Amino acid sequence: MTSRLVRILDRRTLGLCACFAVAAACGASGPTPELVEARHAYNIAEVSQAAQLEPDKLLTARQALERAEAAHKDDPGSKEEAHLAYLAERKAQIAVVEGEIAAGKQNESKAEESHRQQLEHAASANQAELQSTRQEIERERAARSAAEATSDAAAKSLGKAAQPQAAQPQ
Repeated sequence: MTSRLVRILDRRTLGLCACFAVAAACGASGPTPELVEARHAYNIAEVSQAAQLEPDKLLTARQALERAEAAHKDDPGSKEEAHLAYLAERKAQIAVVEGEIAAGKQNESKAEESHRQQLEHAASANQAELQSTRQEIERERAARSAAEATSDAAAKSLGKAAQPQAAQPQ
């Protein structure tokens, strides 16, 4: 009879342990995979360019994650938790992409401004070179006019010097 009593006690103990294990597992249900992914996506968004460039998108993602966390707290592992976590993950991903777009637009603006400044600098340098060339041409024209005037004066002088010799009889 004692061995039968031991077996009954062992079964009861085993059954009681199994009940406690099931109850503990149900009470301590972990987050859904979607909630884990949403947390991960939000952590990425937090350190991305979205934090500085698109803080409103990051706030929307955080609020969505908070709703998913609240659903987990109310009913762990529920479809509602999974659904809200999925939405939170997507909003975090959108925040990251919007941050990248904003950064790209900033870079584009900076590049356009830099290009515009380079064009203005090149135009200014070209204007200075053009002005210098015009001045050089003007100096060359003045020098040419002076040389032509000197040449004309020399030709006239030679012409006058040659005329008296032609007038003398030989």
